[in-house]
Amino acid sequence: MTEPPGPAAAASERPVPRATHALPWTGQAERADKAILGLMTFSGLYYMATSFLVGPWVGRHPVWLALVRGSATAVITLGALARTGHSSLVVAVLAGLPGTILFDWVFWWAGRRWGDNALHLVFRRRNAEKRIDQAKRLAHRYGWLAVVTGYVAPIPVQLIAVAVGLGGMTLPVYVLLDAIGALIWLGLLAGLGYSIGQSAVDIADAVSRYSLRVTLGLIALVFLRQLWTARRRAPARLR
Repeated sequence: MTEPPGPAAAASERPVPRATHALPWTGQAERADKAILGLMTFSGLYYMATSFLVGPWVGRHPVWLALVRGSATAVITLGALARTGHSSLVVAVLAGLPGTILFDWVFWWAGRRWGDNALHLVFRRRNAEKRIDQAKRLAHRYGWLAVVTGYVAPIPVQLIAVAVGLGGMTLPVYVLLDAIGALIWLGLLAGLGYSIGQSAVDIADAVSRYSLRVTLGLIALVFLRQLWTARRRAPARLR
């Protein structure tokens, strides 16, 4: 006579629920958790909002555009201006540094504070655990190299920041290596602009000249579309 399976055997047959990792912290969110999440959200909104400055400023205020958002287009334009004698390569590279690394440290902080859960925000597939283990090993062995080459490698710099923060890299070391990596990237962009020369300057001037008109036209089209949609829905509500 076969005995019915015991509680332990029955429990082993039940599917084990997978962690959803909807939130990177456990329990009640603390002030630091809210600050990290808020800064991450703000960084996305910041770069989205300042993207509207690229057109009007790239030809008229490329230095300010590079400072505000680390715009690759602005740095290339400054490199081209250096070729024509209206700027310098040093200005082209250094102007883009603050805007390029402005929020990188926030993702380092996320990796340091949230640990594996920070990577779970990025990896949500079935093989998430395997990829997380790989990222942790790479950060431990080659973390400094990943940060220095982060801007030219096909890996998001935010992911690298999370991984090395999780791996134990200190903030001063990370900021220094991140700045070096950003300078390498900006130097390549400025060199590209220098090699193009006057043609890049002419393109930037043309973009600045017509971007305001294009932007206003797009805003007008969006407004008219919303107005047309609202008028179409109004009779339906009265039925």
